[in-house]
Amino acid sequence: GNIIEFQSRSLLALGLSHNKLDGQIPRSIFELENLDYLDLSSNQLSGNIIEFQSRSLSWLYLHDNKLDGLIPRSIFELEKVTELDLSSNNLSGTVEFGSKLQSLRELNLSFNHLSLSFNHLRNNTWPQLELLYLSSCNISEFPYFLRAAPNLHTLSLSHNRIQANIPKWLLDLGKDSLGYLDLSHNSLTGTVGPLRRAPIPSPSTSYFFISNNQFTGEIPPTICSLSSLQILDLSNNKLSGKIHQCIGNFSQSLSVLNLRNNKFHGVIPGTFSEGNVLRNLDLNENQLEGSLPQSLLRCRELEVLDLGNNKIQDTFPNWLESLPKLQVLILRSNKFSGEICFPKTKFPFQKMHIIDLSNNRFSGLLPTKYFENLTAMINSQEHGLKYMGGRYYQDTVVVTIKGFEIEMKKILTYFTIIDFSNNTFRGEISSVISTIPPSFGEMSNLEWLDLSSNKLVGDIPEQLTNLTSLSKFNVSKNQLVGPIPHGKQFDTFDNDSYSGNTGLCGLPLSKTCGPHQSSPQDGDLEHENGFDWKVVLMGYASGVVIGISIGYLVLSNRTPDWLVKVAGIKSVRGCNTFRGEISSVRDFSNNTFRGEISSVISTIPPSFGEMSNLEWLDLSSNKLVGDIPEQLANLTSLSKFNVSKNQLVGPYLMASNLIHLKNDSYSGNTGLCGLQLSKTCGPHQSSPQDGDLEHENGFDWKVVLMGYASGVVIGISVGYLVLSNRTPDWFVKVAGIK
Repeated sequence: GNIIEFQSRSLLALGLSHNKLDGQIPRSIFELENLDYLDLSSNQLSGNIIEFQSRSLSWLYLHDNKLDGLIPRSIFELEKVTELDLSSNNLSGTVEFGSKLQSLRELNLSFNHLSLSFNHLRNNTWPQLELLYLSSCNISEFPYFLRAAPNLHTLSLSHNRIQANIPKWLLDLGKDSLGYLDLSHNSLTGTVGPLRRAPIPSPSTSYFFISNNQFTGEIPPTICSLSSLQILDLSNNKLSGKIHQCIGNFSQSLSVLNLRNNKFHGVIPGTFSEGNVLRNLDLNENQLEGSLPQSLLRCRELEVLDLGNNKIQDTFPNWLESLPKLQVLILRSNKFSGEICFPKTKFPFQKMHIIDLSNNRFSGLLPTKYFENLTAMINSQEHGLKYMGGRYYQDTVVVTIKGFEIEMKKILTYFTIIDFSNNTFRGEISSVISTIPPSFGEMSNLEWLDLSSNKLVGDIPEQLTNLTSLSKFNVSKNQLVGPIPHGKQFDTFDNDSYSGNTGLCGLPLSKTCGPHQSSPQDGDLEHENGFDWKVVLMGYASGVVIGISIGYLVLSNRTPDWLVKVAGIKSVRGCNTFRGEISSVRDFSNNTFRGEISSVISTIPPSFGEMSNLEWLDLSSNKLVGDIPEQLANLTSLSKFNVSKNQLVGPYLMASNLIHLKNDSYSGNTGLCGLQLSKTCGPHQSSPQDGDLEHENGFDWKVVLMGYASGVVIGISVGYLVLSNRTPDWFVKVAGIK
């Protein structure tokens, strides 16, 4: 609402800040003759500022409004004014300071449409001046009168038109008092002197901003003596050389280090010390190489780590997952490679809400485990909008969508971006999305999802339509199939979001879907002319368990030579990445290979004769179809065999190792026949041909054995590696070993 007119002439102080006041300032306020304190800041007031009648005004705060017009000259002739803040309005005109501001301690005229000139102030002094904010005031020179401001604590001349070297007197200004110096967004080129180096402030400076200028040369080593620095922003210049190792040494006080968009080379310093308070490390757009220093693990306060657009060669730093406050991780456009290993902590990257791994050489399956923990990445909006950063520094991030870079000046704490584009990840999107728990309601805040230029297969899951805040979505250049989901924000995405997927159909693409075409249901495509990899996993899982058991029982005394030959185990690295070949046996799980069980059995190497020692095989109470393969006759030690309660057909296997089995081993399979069963086989009844019944309403248990065989081998290998030193408690509980 509006401010009412004041009738009392004796009013001394008036404070109405941070309300929703609008309209013009009543004339009666300007006519208060005894007014000493006036604060109308952070409202929506408009109109002009007129002459004040009071000569005793000491504190005047009109900032963050919509005031316009000229500033009355009389304001700069108030002899008693100590704090004057008219910033962030629409004020205009040329400002001429008077000579009577001898009591002025704080002046802020930033972010208006003013023009300031200081030529007439060369002989003036403001001895009490402590804080001076003149950002975006069309200044073209350094205010000379500041030479006589010995108590200056804060100086901001950012966003002006100053084209010069920084004079030495300015850097020497307030050697024992200047704590804040902001010269960013000008056209400064260097310092006065023979060496072209970046300027270094006085030792007392805690906040130093010279970003977005034209500085060249190296950072002088004297920076190592600045133990008071809390924020150092040298971004967007032309600085070069190596980053001094001492950067990590004064990280006890340094919270923000921003060297973005320069020409620094070499490696990232590895000297970050215990107990440091580094919160933001931005080294984007340089020429840094090497690997990431493990000393980053000591940065327990780190929230933003931006290393994009360099030449760093390393694997994915999953060891960063234990940093408790890391929210933004940018590794885009480097030379990272390899698979993203399974996390080693229960809740990896529990605060993460922006992750960009695009334009690297990552491979393997999408890291689903990290997606599962998105529940911890989102902060609730219960207490309103919150931005990352502090009072003196606002965190920013540059993101890329469809080739265009967008700088986000402020980062909302719940804004979520996932960009894994331009790698060689594989797998299905649904295998990632389906792992998001129902309780993850805040996932609706996800605004940015880029999985383009990978090798993703399958359909686009319908669950994505629940992400109602999704404004940027890109899955182009993959191998996706089926219709594009519709509804909510999905109706706003254009053709480019899906291009390069020849199997996709439906709007906005020009390719229409057939009359019966729909998103593939579980198994539709998997059974078409191959097998269901989920079934392979079923056998694989049981095979691993059996294999680990064998690994414990057989390997507890010694390592058989045949295992070393079969597995070819040579070494184990941090992510349990086995090296060496597994002679003729392969792990076919988590793929879409196709084939028959016979092709699996034949791959068991001759040296793997111990397979004939298998004594127990129980596949009962499933939905297995098809016949019982003859290869089971080779398992001469098989004493326990149970395939009851399935959908098997054909004659049961006449083999010496199976003939002693009772009817219970086969019961519940109405299609089985033979001597041990009450049902006799017909004269022409034989094992069904490939594909006759296998896919009707169940799955092929031969395929289970395919996964089972590979699972046994892997399980035995794990049994050797994990159990060779001791028997884990979990294994004793699971296996019941006494």
